[in-house]
Amino acid sequence: MATYYSDFVAKHGTVSVLTTHVSAGPPLALAADVTWGIRHSSQWLVPGVVNGLLNSDCEVQSEYCERLRKIGEIARDDVVLDIQQFTPSVIVVDKRSGYINTPDFNWISFMEQDNRFSLIMDSYVLEKSTGRFDFYLRLSDENSAPH
Repeated sequence: MATYYSDFVAKHGTVSVLTTHVSAGPPLALAADVTWGIRHSSQWLVPGVVNGLLNSDCEVQSEYCERLRKIGEIARDDVVLDIQQFTPSVIVVDKRSGYINTPDFNWISFMEQDNRFSLIMDSYVLEKSTGRFDFYLRLSDENSAPH
């Protein structure tokens, strides 16, 4: 991520990144000298869940698909609990996460399967969007956002 993004995050504090790439998360927090606000360096469980469900006949493999859905619930629960604990000023969403075999994968849609995430996102506004990332700023921090 360009210097602008690390400068933007540095002005706002704690950051959480929804991505499958380790290089898109903690390095941003380190460059911006802010708190990393999520327990995992990347959401490495999600590609297995999404790809597994995409490539399975869940009518035939119902037990397998149910296990995958449970893993997805665990991944969402971890993110929700971390955001509740750290209350990041900025949530960065990777629009081109790797390892997921569907080009239209959407982190927000995946996460909103947990209603708590929708409630959390009510406190954020999309501040900046690039071809790769969306930057959501916590509403209480919006007044200090650079425009």
